[in-house]
Amino acid sequence: MNIPGHFYVADLTKPAIDFLETYDVIVDGNCLHCIIGDDRRTFLNLVFQSLLKNGVFFVSSLCSKDDHNAQIIKDGFAYRHISSVNNLISELEGIGFHILKTNIYEREKYNHITVHVKK
Repeated sequence: MNIPGHFYVADLTKPAIDFLETYDVIVDGNCLHCIIGDDRRTFLNLVFQSLLKNGVFFVSSLCSKDDHNAQIIKDGFAYRHISSVNNLISELEGIGFHILKTNIYEREKYNHITVHVKK
């Protein structure tokens, strides 16, 4: 079966991307914790703009075990941003998303979180 579709190669931290379509669902497969600083807001705004009304964004990310953000440093540079659960939820709500469901999975060093949000 041949299903038509579009694939984009783009830097989603650049605000000037204009996608040809809007989507019902967008999935972040463990990407958000790889985006550092102000680029996170740019990325999340692009996701929000790319969703249809009532579209769903699924986030799968590392999260801290307490209420403090953390960073993993590699070769002297921030390599991963590990949000606390509360900060991640605030970040998503600040863009305009509505939280539908969160699941936290206990891990040894950092926890893992999945969040379903709606535009």
